[in-house]
Amino acid sequence: MERLSVLLEEYDNWVYDWGNKDYAYHKMFPEFRIQQHGQLQQGWMPAAAFYIHPTMYFAQLNIMYHNTIIFESELWVFDEYRKYLPKATTYSPRNDFWYCYYDLSTIEGKLFTIFTESTNDLCSREKKYNQILIFNNSEEKEDFDIFLNQHFDDFCDEEITNEYQYPIQEDRSENGGGLVFSAFQVAKAAKIYELWLENKALLS
Repeated sequence: MERLSVLLEEYDNWVYDWGNKDYAYHKMFPEFRIQQHGQLQQGWMPAAAFYIHPTMYFAQLNIMYHNTIIFESELWVFDEYRKYLPKATTYSPRNDFWYCYYDLSTIEGKLFTIFTESTNDLCSREKKYNQILIFNNSEEKEDFDIFLNQHFDDFCDEEITNEYQYPIQEDRSENGGGLVFSAFQVAKAAKIYELWLENKALLS
């Protein structure tokens, strides 16, 4: 697994063409592959509401060494097949409140960097929403969780609903949404995350 972690950090050495090919491989060590397993199936995570076309598809995603599975994840596809990402982690820092995030130091975080050509950009065609939060490591995430709990009530529900009204209204049963983990929660986490980033920049 240590060797895999090192190879995943060689971001420019991975070849992929998601949407046309169901696999990626390392240029120098092609015995290491990232392989979609099975057909894409429609599903829902509230981050999908923040893309212009609010649909989402899932498939199993395996990292292979020759024919052996050495890591299992999922492929997430947003904006009508325009944005391919690895699965993000869903976390609950408070009762009945969740957000999704990438820790860039983990395998899925490194996959995220590969899939975005080292930009770590979640966007497809829409403006930047921070619909999935990004941390460099677990220490940053822990710092954010403390900040989130301290500033959870800084923004009223009406303010968030007005600012993010268009994505929030796409989180409905017709699209697969309407769940407890909602686009409103994504928006609130994003709002606090933006404040956390501003505070972090001031302290650095």
